[in-house]
Amino acid sequence: MHRINFGMFALVLLSLFWVSHAASAYEPCVKTAWQMLGACKLDVREEHKETVANCLNISNRQAQHQCFVGARKAVPEEVESCLDQFEARVDVCDLLGEYRYDPDPLVDPTINFVDVD
Repeated sequence: MHRINFGMFALVLLSLFWVSHAASAYEPCVKTAWQMLGACKLDVREEHKETVANCLNISNRQAQHQCFVGARKAVPEEVESCLDQFEARVDVCDLLGEYRYDPDPLVDPTINFVDVD
C-alpha cells in the first residue's frame, strides 16, 4: 500500500541515457556527476523510508494514510530534483571541461573570491 513505485523510478533513471554526455562518462567530471546522482537517489530512498517509519507511528488511521500518500507523492519530485542537479552538473562539465581539480579550488587559501554585492 505504501511502497514506492520503483518501476517509475527506474523509468525516470533510464531516461538519463538520452544525455549526449553518456559517451564521456569515463571522464572525471561526468563520472563525478553520475556518482552524485547515485548519492542523491540514495538520499531520496533514505528520506522516503524515514517518512514511512514516522507514518507508522501515527495512531489515527486517516492521518496515517495521508502521511503514506504524502510520502509516496514526494518521491517523484525529489527524483526530478536529482535529475535536474545531474543535468546542471553535466552542463558545468561542458563549460569547465573534464579536468580534475586537485587541490580543490574552493578550499585553496590563495584564491580570493569576489563578492558580487
